[in-house]
Amino acid sequence: MKLLLALFVATVATLVTAQNPTECLTTVEADVDYFPDKVSAEDSALWSVSYHNTYKVLRNLDSNSSYLLYQCGTTPPEETDLYDEVIQIPIAPHVAIDEVVHIPMLEQLDQVEAIKVFLTDPQFISSPCFRDEVTAGNVVLVDRTEDDTSPDLLQNQPTSAEQVMEILNNVSVAFVSPFQTDIPGVDTYVKVSFYAELTNAGIFEWVKFYSTFFNLESVANEAVEAAADRYQCVAENAGRIEADLPNPPTVLWAYYSDYCLGWSVAKCPNYYCEFATSCSADILSDDDGSLSYSVEACGTKYMNVAELVEFGKDADHWIFPAPNWEATYAEFETELSVMKAVQNEQVFDYLGAGPNAWYEERYASYYDVVQDFCSVVGTTSPLPGGRWFRNVFTHDKGEPGQCTAEGKHSILPYNFECLQEDFDLPVDSPVAGSPVAAPVAEAPVDEPVAENPASQPVAEPPAGEMVTEPQTSSGGLSMWCIYYSGAVIALLLTM
Repeated sequence: MKLLLALFVATVATLVTAQNPTECLTTVEADVDYFPDKVSAEDSALWSVSYHNTYKVLRNLDSNSSYLLYQCGTTPPEETDLYDEVIQIPIAPHVAIDEVVHIPMLEQLDQVEAIKVFLTDPQFISSPCFRDEVTAGNVVLVDRTEDDTSPDLLQNQPTSAEQVMEILNNVSVAFVSPFQTDIPGVDTYVKVSFYAELTNAGIFEWVKFYSTFFNLESVANEAVEAAADRYQCVAENAGRIEADLPNPPTVLWAYYSDYCLGWSVAKCPNYYCEFATSCSADILSDDDGSLSYSVEACGTKYMNVAELVEFGKDADHWIFPAPNWEATYAEFETELSVMKAVQNEQVFDYLGAGPNAWYEERYASYYDVVQDFCSVVGTTSPLPGGRWFRNVFTHDKGEPGQCTAEGKHSILPYNFECLQEDFDLPVDSPVAGSPVAAPVAEAPVDEPVAENPASQPVAEPPAGEMVTEPQTSSGGLSMWCIYYSGAVIALLLTM
């Protein structure tokens, strides 16, 4: 009996400690699954992965690309020519990226320090922690031609083309957009298409895609689950407040293109429509294209200012998703002055965390963006610290801030509870003074609560892009082990 018990305890211990390898294997046993932590696409529609003991097959369905990822210390399977890239994992921490959107995704995995090469214009980098890496000379900037690039980013860069090429030759993987062309010196490309997903959760779930290269599936599963829980909390709380309102708040999502000389308005489905629904608000949108558009430019149709005013004059709130509000308002103040949101000073742009944070960070922090959106329309309390949406009449433009341990862009170090808290709605609100439940962030013991992680830039995705509830492979196993470890203790006590 004691021998059986010892064997059972050893088996349970093995299950508890099993995890994906973090280094090369020194011995390989046949028919052993070396990837006990797995991911799968639950909300994402544009990637897939399969596991095969010592290797994985990862696919980007949007770009029709496939990647064979084989565990270091093992032999890759035959027919490697069937794949676009054959990559040994976990990859070496010498990663290249071509857009700032990759930064917060890798920060969610605590792998931002693995980025060693930035392939495009550095002036759009917003992440304070990544900027610190660049300033220290830990990241090579390949495109340094912009005159307005901050001098601090350039002070420790290589001084010769030979040095740059040597670093490029050591890149293990370059995460790039599907449209990226060949880059001299870089051999291994992985195409990423998260901005083509149609839901916020689907976009965020691409953190799992990245995790397969580092064998960090368990971390990705935890992050996706935590993000989904927090998002759901905000949505449920918004619904409680909205139930007490005589009418749901209405939101105009529109901006003026000073290049195309026209007004762009919301079309659903899109990520902002999802935010509005989650916040129990009605968004004004032209889903079927039946509204009047007098301006044809840049390959599409725009409204003129009269059409925009007619469309959005009664909206309670106006989110202006562009950086040019001041110039736009100066040009059209007379026409816009009749709009309800303008009269009530309820116009918001996305510069609350700096000029580049919105495009870099919102993909990987959708759980915070939804709370920010709900606070704009009045169905939850504001985020602590900075936020994306800035009231253009009452607040100055934000700044990225400093890199702090608690401020890195990851949901995992912070716990939260859905608590009822006192939230003072505007005095003219029919539910002023009502308690609003909101997620309350709690930092680990002896650490401060992190401010809203919004401080990074990125190339704007194609028009109409949109931005998941995860499934943790290790979660069920942990519960099972806890249950049976308790049973073992009971056996020991009764013997």
